[in-house]
Amino acid sequence: KQPKTRLSLLLGGNMAGEKLKPVVIGKAKKPRAFGNRAISSLPVYYEAQANAWMSSQIFWHWFLEDFIVEMEQRHGPEFDDVCLIMDNCTSHPKMIEDLDPRVMVLFLPLNTTALIQPMNQGVI
Repeated sequence: KQPKTRLSLLLGGNMAGEKLKPVVIGKAKKPRAFGNRAISSLPVYYEAQANAWMSSQIFWHWFLEDFIVEMEQRHGPEFDDVCLIMDNCTSHPKMIEDLDPRVMVLFLPLNTTALIQPMNQGVI
């Protein structure tokens, strides 16, 4: 019988080589593999979702609570000139463009993700 283990990852970085803290999406709220470690002590943001897929709710949380906070920590609260390039996955809502004026959000054209997505060009 094939194992049904599944993980989804959200990875990001910039042209200077800085990497964003990854997001790992798994099925379990507290995976046994973590043992007694607090999830907040992991070097990733961990989210639980029934099928371990990215959802709009997880994405909103990541954008507002993790991405924006990480940009403020790295570049100060008045950061600007941040461009977030994403594919057109249904869990990446178009309304994200209007949430923070400091972040320019660009969506890749349909059916081009595997060809031109920056993270697919040898980064991951």
